[in-house]
Amino acid sequence: MLNSFQNLFAFNIAGIFDGMVGYIVIGVVAAVILLGIILAIVSGVKGKKEKDDDETTAFLSEYVGQDGFELPSEEPAETPAPVLEEAPAPVLEEAPAPAPTEAPAPVLEEAPAPAPTPEPAPAPVSAVPSEENPIAADTLPIDQRQGDWSNYDGEYDGYYYDPIDVCYYEGKAPVYVQKMYLPPVERVVRKIKNPAAPLTEKAKETRVGIKRKNTGLDMSDIYGQYIIEHNAEGEYYFTLYSNKEVTLYESHNYANEQFCRDAIKRFKKHVIAGTFDIVGKDGVFNYVLTRKLNTYTGPDKTSREDAEASRKGTKYFAQTDVVRVQE
Repeated sequence: MLNSFQNLFAFNIAGIFDGMVGYIVIGVVAAVILLGIILAIVSGVKGKKEKDDDETTAFLSEYVGQDGFELPSEEPAETPAPVLEEAPAPVLEEAPAPAPTEAPAPVLEEAPAPAPTPEPAPAPVSAVPSEENPIAADTLPIDQRQGDWSNYDGEYDGYYYDPIDVCYYEGKAPVYVQKMYLPPVERVVRKIKNPAAPLTEKAKETRVGIKRKNTGLDMSDIYGQYIIEHNAEGEYYFTLYSNKEVTLYESHNYANEQFCRDAIKRFKKHVIAGTFDIVGKDGVFNYVLTRKLNTYTGPDKTSREDAEASRKGTKYFAQTDVVRVQE
């Protein structure tokens, strides 16, 4: 039964598409299908364009009213017709009537004016300021009135120097000028003198010298010695001698014997750590020992060689422990 139905359907189909009628039917079907596809494409494009226009309008509607923004009208704006202005009629000007000719007035010659008397030239101003001739602000150019600041000593009578404007002005110096340039007020510093320091500088006392005692072997014959002496005013001083009793150093005066002994101890330290120099003036030569604020001057010698020998003897014998007080 099924096979009979299939055979009948195949026969009918074959009969329809057989001959010229079959070709016409196939063409109509193809045209209908093609028309449907074209209509679908056109409908899709139109729908997409309307959707895009709606989205653009919705987006721009948020800015309506801001800074005078408005949505563009769909209707095209009509361009107003140009207004033609009529050209004004030309105005004809009448030629001016000729003026009557008048005789020229006679010219009166004026007497020549007298020549002005030349003013005397101002006297040249010295570029160096002084109390009698201070340099004013408008006297000389800036590069010529700066002057030498190292010689400036404050205010001149009625004028002051401004270091910012680099010139002199009349009047009293302002506060900023006083702070910047005027010399500071000298501070009075009270110095307390060390009681163990030497007394006021004065001529050294005449040394009595060494008084020997016959006591056999004397250590001073090997190491030298310090002799402490005093004068009638109760002031003490010491002298360093070599083992041959040659004077190597004479001290200043001290207030008492203890201060004099302390000075000997300081002298020993300064000989070790200080600096020796040989100086000479007017044919007199001395060694000079310097240590911080302390200065010691050796005995007068007539040649640099003798002063150098005195320096060597002082460095050698200054550390002796032989210290004697002269009665």
